[in-house]
Amino acid sequence: MNQKNFNYNIDQLVFTGFGPNQNMPEEQWNKMVDEIKTKMMSGVESFTAEHKASYGLDDTTTLLGFNKSKNSDFYFFNSFHLHAELNNKEKVFTQKFDLRTFKEIPGQEKPKKNRNITHKESYNLLAGRSICKQFLDEKGGAYDVWMVANFNKVNKHGDLEITKLYPGKSYDFQFEKELSKYPIKDLELDVSRDHLYDSLKRGNQQAVIMVISGEEKLYHIEADARNKTFNVFDDKGKVLSNEQHRELQQVVKNRPYHKSEFETKDLVSEHSKGIDEEGKREKSTLYLDAEGNDKKNNSQRKTMKVQ
Repeated sequence: MNQKNFNYNIDQLVFTGFGPNQNMPEEQWNKMVDEIKTKMMSGVESFTAEHKASYGLDDTTTLLGFNKSKNSDFYFFNSFHLHAELNNKEKVFTQKFDLRTFKEIPGQEKPKKNRNITHKESYNLLAGRSICKQFLDEKGGAYDVWMVANFNKVNKHGDLEITKLYPGKSYDFQFEKELSKYPIKDLELDVSRDHLYDSLKRGNQQAVIMVISGEEKLYHIEADARNKTFNVFDDKGKVLSNEQHRELQQVVKNRPYHKSEFETKDLVSEHSKGIDEEGKREKSTLYLDAEGNDKKNNSQRKTMKVQ
């Protein structure tokens, strides 16, 4: 077994979201790593390793696929099959996700985010949420592509069709503009705003604080890329009606610094800057891990899964 190749595969597992975290204890992770090492040492042409994780009432079991190169003794982690049991097994899906090796473009910085679909993102897709991945054109220019699972189309292998929504004349989800229509406290600071953007683009249903008439209220929000908007839930997990959406958006419209047209960098940057100059800027309320999950404030930010 080639030790560097083994280390590379373990790094790829972590980068794709299958590393040790709050959903996979260290002991379970070490057992899986030992299993992978044993199978690589055996020299078999291909093998799988099992990964288990839970998200609230949802359980996932994933078979990680490794194949040996035809030209060397190197192995590569190139696919995974995700089996998701949602809402206490009310909905069950199994889906294969292939992993690509992307060619590096000379002179371009290596992307920090995984361009393949990660474990948490694959779960979010099967839970009916939207994810956003970054693609590169021939010249290395980056652009966002939203993805959603089509539960009405299944291929011959039993996998759901994953619809890719490319930016263009027929589709334009103005993500930041639409989100700015809500009185979300986390949008007021650069750090918390960036974390919120990142979490929502990973497909997470994210806890947020909205400020209404000076009072802070807890909501949960998720991107709905197909309809170019957001789904919002109250603190009990009940989805808001269209009328309730309009009421929240009216709060922003009534603000003295509200502008009729979205000015990207910033609807609220001058407001935040003013707070800074007075020395009253508050710290970010979001503490996220690599998958966009809250690591702190669990008592206030208890994630709800609403399918």
